[in-house]
Amino acid sequence: MGSEPSIMSAIGDSAVSCEQPTLPLSGLGVQVSSYNILSGRIGGEESWAPEVFAAFCRRRRAAGIQIWLGRHDDAWSGNVHGRLAELNMYLEGIVRLPARQDDLERFEAEIRTAKRCGAKIVRAVLSWHRRYEVWSTDDEFRTFVRNAEKSLKRAEPVVRKYGIKLAVENHKDCTAAELAVIMRKFDSEYVGVCFDTGNNIALLEDPLVTAEVLSEWVFTVHLKDMDVEESREGFLLSEVPLGRGMVDLKGVVGIIRRSSQDIHFNLEMIARDPLSIPCLVGRYWSTLEQVSGRDLARTLAWVRTRRNGEPLFRIGSLIPKEQLEVEDRFVLESMEYVVAERLLD
Repeated sequence: MGSEPSIMSAIGDSAVSCEQPTLPLSGLGVQVSSYNILSGRIGGEESWAPEVFAAFCRRRRAAGIQIWLGRHDDAWSGNVHGRLAELNMYLEGIVRLPARQDDLERFEAEIRTAKRCGAKIVRAVLSWHRRYEVWSTDDEFRTFVRNAEKSLKRAEPVVRKYGIKLAVENHKDCTAAELAVIMRKFDSEYVGVCFDTGNNIALLEDPLVTAEVLSEWVFTVHLKDMDVEESREGFLLSEVPLGRGMVDLKGVVGIIRRSSQDIHFNLEMIARDPLSIPCLVGRYWSTLEQVSGRDLARTLAWVRTRRNGEPLFRIGSLIPKEQLEVEDRFVLESMEYVVAERLLD
């Protein structure tokens, strides 16, 4: 734990002074991307020692963490497992799917580490890209889907062997219906969904509808609130502290909880400049012909219901120290909202 004080001091005295380790847990976990800026200062998301990140988040009332674990020996894994137990926090891992047959050894080593660390779930993505920014034809997108399914086919026997659940995130790549098709193909108790409550807005989906479509396969959740702003090419989309945006959080939680009461909800509050969703530009539709004009009209009408005349927050305009402070404050505000609203009780 020797590195923790330096990490804490990197945030600034104003954030550290409000820490109260004796506060009860909120019920909400923290996904490591919620500290993207701080992670960059210490070497990136994958450089966090899980037990250090857990202790750091425990001071913010987090009930658990979702983080990269990598591949390590039994001593390292046992230390992580023991420390998380001391903190009374759950642990979920993050892994990369095996892209090729010769990548299976690396994947299995990471799953073995996750198991020994005490994780019961690992999160993965089919693609790190946003659909409308990468694939320019339907054939290109279908090739990606076929390759992603091959990766899952390689991964499934491994996670089954170790009794670890593999949760695939809706990551601005597949629509809810497309991801549901993939889940039905596998029909495995070890392959399911990491449901992100905001991502599919970028594909013109209502978060409540996305939740309904995917709910039966959800293993874990990225809980986020989103705010929007009209733009010339469509709209801008931005993560905001829970309760400040336009997502029906109570509605989403209710839908997921109907399927299971045991699902973890992890805050993913990425403090960054807004993303452009160019849904009024031709290239956006090159792989999304199945999305209807009704979906576009509904989404734009929803965007226009925003009554706040202020532009979305841009963190890029702040100096580095202020960025760190804002990032931490957004997480703290989200924790406070969950407790005050009893969102996860």
